[in-house]
Amino acid sequence: MSIFRGIRLALISFGILCLVITAALVIAPSFIVRYLLIDYLHEAGVTADIGHVDADIFTGTVVTDNAHGKTGAGEVFDIGHAALDLRYAPLLHKHISLSRLTLADARLDVRRSADNTLKVGGITVISAKPRQSAPLQWGLGLKHLAIDRVVIHYRQAAQSSQPAISRMLKIHSARIRHVATWQPDANVPFNAHLSVGDSQLRLSGHARPFGATQTARFKLATKDFALSLLAPFTHVGGLNKLAGTLNGQQQIDVEYDPHEALTTTVDGTAHWTGAALASHSGSRIASRAIDWQGKLKATLFRANGQPGRLDTTSTLDAQGVNITQPNTLTLKQTAIHWKGSATATLAGASTTASTRGLLATTGTHLEAPGRLDFSTAHDSLQGLIQIGLTAKATHIKTNGTFKARHLAFSVPKRMAFSGDRVTYHGAADTALENKQTQIDTHGKMGLDGLSFAVPGTGRMSARHVDWNGHTKIRSAKLFGRRAAGRLAATGIKLYLTGRPLAVSADRFAFKGEYGKQPDAGGHALKLTVNGDFNSHKLAITDTHIHAPWFTALQTHGAKLAVNGLDSITLSALECSGIRIFGDTDTDSSVIQAVGLTARQFQFQNLAHYHVASLGVSSAIIHTRRDPGGLGVLSEFFPGSKSKQTAGANSHSTGSTYAIDHLHLSGPALTFVDTAVTPAVRIRGSNLDFTLNNVDTAKPGHNASYRLAMDIGAYGHLDSRGTIAPMAPGGVDLTLSAYLRSLAMAPFSGYLNAAMGRGIASGAADGTLRMTSQRGQLGGQISTTLGNFRLANGSDTQTDVALGLSLDTALALVRGRNDQLDFKTSISGDLADPGFSIRHLIREAVLSGIRTALLSNYSPLGLLNRAKNAISDLGHSLGSRPAVFVVGKHSIRAEDRDYLGRLAHSLLGNPRLILTIQSHAVPGDADALSPWQRAAAGRDNNRTPLERLAQRRAQAVRDYLSARKVSPNRIKIAAPTINSDKNAKPEVTFSISGQ
Repeated sequence: MSIFRGIRLALISFGILCLVITAALVIAPSFIVRYLLIDYLHEAGVTADIGHVDADIFTGTVVTDNAHGKTGAGEVFDIGHAALDLRYAPLLHKHISLSRLTLADARLDVRRSADNTLKVGGITVISAKPRQSAPLQWGLGLKHLAIDRVVIHYRQAAQSSQPAISRMLKIHSARIRHVATWQPDANVPFNAHLSVGDSQLRLSGHARPFGATQTARFKLATKDFALSLLAPFTHVGGLNKLAGTLNGQQQIDVEYDPHEALTTTVDGTAHWTGAALASHSGSRIASRAIDWQGKLKATLFRANGQPGRLDTTSTLDAQGVNITQPNTLTLKQTAIHWKGSATATLAGASTTASTRGLLATTGTHLEAPGRLDFSTAHDSLQGLIQIGLTAKATHIKTNGTFKARHLAFSVPKRMAFSGDRVTYHGAADTALENKQTQIDTHGKMGLDGLSFAVPGTGRMSARHVDWNGHTKIRSAKLFGRRAAGRLAATGIKLYLTGRPLAVSADRFAFKGEYGKQPDAGGHALKLTVNGDFNSHKLAITDTHIHAPWFTALQTHGAKLAVNGLDSITLSALECSGIRIFGDTDTDSSVIQAVGLTARQFQFQNLAHYHVASLGVSSAIIHTRRDPGGLGVLSEFFPGSKSKQTAGANSHSTGSTYAIDHLHLSGPALTFVDTAVTPAVRIRGSNLDFTLNNVDTAKPGHNASYRLAMDIGAYGHLDSRGTIAPMAPGGVDLTLSAYLRSLAMAPFSGYLNAAMGRGIASGAADGTLRMTSQRGQLGGQISTTLGNFRLANGSDTQTDVALGLSLDTALALVRGRNDQLDFKTSISGDLADPGFSIRHLIREAVLSGIRTALLSNYSPLGLLNRAKNAISDLGHSLGSRPAVFVVGKHSIRAEDRDYLGRLAHSLLGNPRLILTIQSHAVPGDADALSPWQRAAAGRDNNRTPLERLAQRRAQAVRDYLSARKVSPNRIKIAAPTINSDKNAKPEVTFSISGQ
C-alpha cells in the first residue's frame, strides 16, 4: 500500500509540477519578454516602459501594447501595438520565419549622425564601425508584414555643403508579403501609402531584395511630394541638393548590383514645381515648373568611381529656368519645350549632357562673365546638343537646325552681333574656359536685321544676310576670327571707327576667306582676305559731308587678296553704273560712267598703289568752279579751295601711285564756272582720254597721254603729249593740241572778268604747243577767230594797249573773210595765280594786233593780200580743195583763211548749197594703227580709210557751221579712196543754187 501511496504521491507531485511548468510556460514568457526588452533598452541607454506584453511560446506569438522609450538625447519611440508570430519548424533549418509582423499606432525617432551611424528610437541599428564577426548563418523569413499609422521623425546632421535634415514621415499603411532570405530569386510583393506633411506617396509592386542583384518593379503615384526627402540618396548620387514638389504617376524599375550600379527606370508623367538641383561641382538648375512625360533611366552609385548617368526619351515643358555654373555661366529662360532623347552624366567634378530632338525656348539669356553674352526672344533647335560643365570650363556642341527671333550675341569689349529671324542649319562648337571664348561653326545661316560691331574697328548692318561656310572665333587677349564660305547680304552698311567713311550696298556677295588672326608675335591682329565679290548699288561715302566718293550699280571683283594691311591685291574689278565724287545736294557727281574696269590692282604697305589697267567707259563728267573752290571736288579735297588752304592740309605721306594704262571715254563733259559773270557753261562730248605709264615713285619719268573731245556743237579738241606730274621742282610736260571750231560765246564770262566785255559770237580754231620745265611754262598758241563779235551794252571803254580800245583793236585786225589770226606766247608758273584767263586773253589780243600791224598792214602783207585777191579772180568760190595731213582729219592753219571766206560767202547768199566730198589715199593707211596698217591694200581696209575720209568731211562741215552757216545747207557726199600714188588727202567742194 505504501508503494502505491508513494506512486500516487509521485504522480500527484509530477502533475502539480507539470501544472506549475505549464503555468510557467504560459504565464512566465510574458514577464520574461517584458523584462528582457526593458533590460536591453536600458543597456542601450533607453528608458522604456511597456504597458502590456503577451508572449505565447506554444504559438510563437509576441504582442506588445503601449510601449514607450526615451534616451538622454531626447530621442523617443511610442508603439501602440506590435505583434509577431514565430514559426518553430524552420528553426531546425536555421530559418527564423515569421508568419506575421504587425506594427501600428507608433512614433519613432530615426537619427543619422555625421559618421553615418543610424539609430532608431535611440538604438543603434547601423554602426559607423561594424564589428568584425563571422557572417550570420541564419535565414530570416516574413510571410506578412503590416504597418499602419506609423510616424517616423528622421533627422540627419549637416554634412559639408549638405544642410541638416529634419522630416516627419507618416506611413499610413504598408504591406509586405513572402519575404525569405533563403529564397533569393523570389519576388516580394508590397504596397504602401506614406506622407510627409502635404506630401503624398503611394506605391505598389514587387521586389527581389536578396538576390545577387536586387530588383524592384512598382507603380508610384505622388501628390505634392517634396523631393528634398530624397536628400540622403541624391547626395551619394552626385547631387547635394534636390528640391521641389512632385506630382505624377510612374512605372518604376529598380536594379541594384553592388559591383555595378543602382539603375532606376521611370516611365510616366510628372509635374515638378519649385524645381532645384545642384551637383557637388557647383552646377545648379532651377525652374518654377517642369512638366515631364516619357521615360527616364538613372544609373547611380556606379562602381570604380564612375559618374552617375541619366538617360531619357521624353517631352518636357519648363517655366522660369535658371542654370548656373559658378564663375563659368548663367543661363536663364522664360520657357522651354523639349521633345526627344537626352543623356547626362553627374560627376563630382563635371556634368555633361547630350540631347537629340526639338528644343524650343522663350526669353533665353546666357552669360559667361567677361567672355560671352547671348540672348534670344524665341528660339528652337532641332538636332543634337552636347553640354559639358566643369568648375573651370563650359563646352557646348550643337548640330541641327536653329531658329531664333531677336538674337543678340556679344563678347564684351571684343564684338557684338544681333539679328532677327535667324535660321542656322549646321554644327556649332562653343568652348568657354577661364577668360577665353572659342566658337566654331559649319553650316548655313540666314537672318534679318543684322548688326555686327567690333569696338575700335567699325560696325556693320544689313537688311538680310545668307551665309554658308565655316567660322572660327577665338576671344582671349585678342579677338581673332576667321570665316570661309559664301556671304550674301542685302541693305548692307559698313562704318569705320574714327574715319568719315562708310560703305553700303543694296546687295553684296562674297565667296572666299576672311580672317583677323593674331600675328606671329601674338601681339596684334592680322587681316587676311581671299576671294571674289559682287555687289549691287555699292557706295563708298564720306560721312563728314554726306556725299558718296564712289557708287556703282553693279560691281564684280575677282581674286581679292589681303595679307595684312601691307599687301592688298585685286586681280580684276568690273563696275557698271559708276558715280565718282557725288554732289551733296543733287543726283549729279563729278564722274558718271557706264562702266569701270581695273586689272591687277596692288596696294602695298598702305602707301603704294599700282594698277596695270584702268578703264572708265561712257563717262559723263560734271565739274564746276565757284568762289569757294572747285565745286564738289573742294568738298572731298578741302585743300583745293585755295593755295593757303592746300599748303595747310598737305603733308608728305610717302605714298606712291602707279598706273600702267588708263583709258577714260565718255559721251559728255560739262563745266560750269559761277565765279565769273556771266557764268561760263561749256559742254563737251565724245571724250577719249588715254594715259600710260604714270608712276609717282619715278618723279622724272614721263607719262604719255592722248586727249580727244568734242566741245559744243561743232568744236573739237585733240591733244597729245607727255607729263611728269611729280618731277623735281614742278610739273614737266610737253603737249601739242589742236582746237577746231570752238564756240566763244560760252566763254564770255572770262573775257568780261578780264576786260569788262562779253562775247556775242565767234568760233576759234588753233594749235597749241606748250612745255613746262620745273613748273615754268613755255609755248605758243596760234589762233583764228571767225565771226567774232563783242556783246553790246557795255558802258566801259576797255583799253588794250597804246590807247586802243578793244573794239578798235579788233577792227584793225579783222580781215575781209571776217576772221582774226594771231599768235601769242605762253609763260608763267602752273602754281602762280598770275597765269590766268585775263592774262592769257590780253596777251592773245595784243599778239593779234602786233601780227596784223607787222603783216596785213605792212608793205609785204599788202602785196601778199593783193596776190591772193588776183589769184582768186581766176577761180570760182569752192573750186579750191582743203588739204589734210596724211592720216589726220584736223584742218590746217593755212586753210582757215580760205574756209573763212567760204563761210562769209555762204552767209552772204542764203540760196547757195554746199556739197562736200572727202578723199582718202593709200598713204593714210601708213599713219593708222599697226593692225590697220597691216590690212592696207586689202578690200577690208576700205572701212577704216572711209571712216577717216568721213571724219574729214565732218570737220569741214563743223568748221563752217560754227561760223553761222546752217548745217542744212551743207551736204556730205559719200567718201572716196583715191588710189593714185600722187593723190592728196583732201576735201573738195561744189556749190549749187546760184
